[in-house]
Amino acid sequence: MAQHIKTVRTLTGEGALAALDAAEQAAIGIDRRLTIAVVDRAGDLLGLRRMDGAVPVSIDSAILKARTVIRTSVATKVLQDMLDNGDLAVTLMPGTAAMGGGVPIVHEGEIVGAIAASGDTVETDVIAAEAGAQAVLA
Repeated sequence: MAQHIKTVRTLTGEGALAALDAAEQAAIGIDRRLTIAVVDRAGDLLGLRRMDGAVPVSIDSAILKARTVIRTSVATKVLQDMLDNGDLAVTLMPGTAAMGGGVPIVHEGEIVGAIAASGDTVETDVIAAEAGAQAVLA
């Protein structure tokens, strides 16, 4: 029976807080106001932070980007680049966001969660999300 059971690693609530804090600090450092979402390996929301001044629509976008990373196992910028290069297969993936700003949180080669930022340019969103992902592993 035990052969049918698998132990998996997933991001903790404490890890989500570390990611949120680091992403927010990165956004402050470049004078931007974003919404940041962190999900576990199943795509379930662990934490959300909407900075003062972040547009309300960025809430749904940040959550969707983070969940897209879990569903596709790639950063959302990869999907955006595919779409920009004419790969319309991306449009056949319902419930995904093909816009940069979502990145995986990887531990020992395994995706344990994802973080996404939304509310500004793709470049800004990626900077904040990557800072958050790196903080978890520090």
